[in-house]
Amino acid sequence: MEEKQIRFPNGAIYNGEVNEAGKAHGKGRMTYATGTVYDGNWINGIADGYGIEEYSNGDRYEGEWKADLRHGKGVYKSTDGSEYKGEWRFDKPNGNGKYTYPDGSTYDGEWRDGSRNGSGIFTYANGETVNGVWSDDELVQEFYNK
Repeated sequence: MEEKQIRFPNGAIYNGEVNEAGKAHGKGRMTYATGTVYDGNWINGIADGYGIEEYSNGDRYEGEWKADLRHGKGVYKSTDGSEYKGEWRFDKPNGNGKYTYPDGSTYDGEWRDGSRNGSGIFTYANGETVNGVWSDDELVQEFYNK
C-alpha cells in the first residue's frame, strides 16, 4: 500500500495509506480545516474500523467507526469532565454504556439513540442510587431494594 498526502479543496489534509484509486485506505490521519483530527483506519476514503478523533473543542472519541460514524464500542471524553463509555450505533450511544456527569454522578445502563432507555442505575455524586427503567431520558419505573 502506498503512502501519500492528499489536500482537499475544503482545507482538509490526509496523510497515510491510499488505495489504487488514490483514496484513504488503511491507516492514516485526516486534519480538517476546523482543527479536528481523525487518526485511524480508512476504507475507500471513509473512516472505518478503530480510530481516535480529537475535536477542535478538546473533546475526544476513541473506538470503533463504521461509514464515518462512531459505531461499535468506544469512549467519548468531554472537556467538561463528562464521559460516555460503551456501545455506539450510527454516531449515538446505543446499547449498554456508562455516562459520567461533570459532577461525578453516573448512569450505567441501556441507551437508545443517545438517550437513557431501558434498565439502568443512576448514582448521584453523594452515593445515593436509583435503580429503574428509563424512557427517552425520563425515569418511568423505579425499583426499590428491600
